[in-house]
Amino acid sequence: MRRTLPLLGLILLLPSCAAEPSAEEQQRIDDAKVAAVEAANAMPPPLEELRPEIITEEDIAEARIEGAHCTYMPGVNSSPRLIVRPLDAYMKLDGDMVRLAADSGSLELAGGTRTTYNGRAMVVKLAMDGDQGSITIDDAYGREVYAVTGTVACVDGGEAPANPAQADL
Repeated sequence: MRRTLPLLGLILLLPSCAAEPSAEEQQRIDDAKVAAVEAANAMPPPLEELRPEIITEEDIAEARIEGAHCTYMPGVNSSPRLIVRPLDAYMKLDGDMVRLAADSGSLELAGGTRTTYNGRAMVVKLAMDGDQGSITIDDAYGREVYAVTGTVACVDGGEAPANPAQADL
């Protein structure tokens, strides 16, 4: 038994004698750990679907939307969800009218409106073909959160036509 105790002591000391990683190896290990943490922190938040609400006459009056503009309505004979003008656009989200800035570098559509409008946390992309149009909205991370096609009505100013789906472009 006396012989086994020193042998057991030597076995216990062996792991502590293992070679430490070189400085280069340790740097690679540390870099890998830092990269893993940065990748986890760079993940975008969960996707939140956007639901633009109907823009009422009250909303238009309150936001003082006047002059030439185009109105985008999902589906056929639907209510407006987006109003665009040459310099800005309006959408109603969570009960509030949200103002978007026109991207002056984007293509021009009917009435001097643009194909792209930017908000604080979204980009609105528009397409128009006659009285048909589409709205695509991307969040701040470039992920699509809303897409719809429908009708577009443009007016040169003053009052909107009685039936916006049949307005002159």
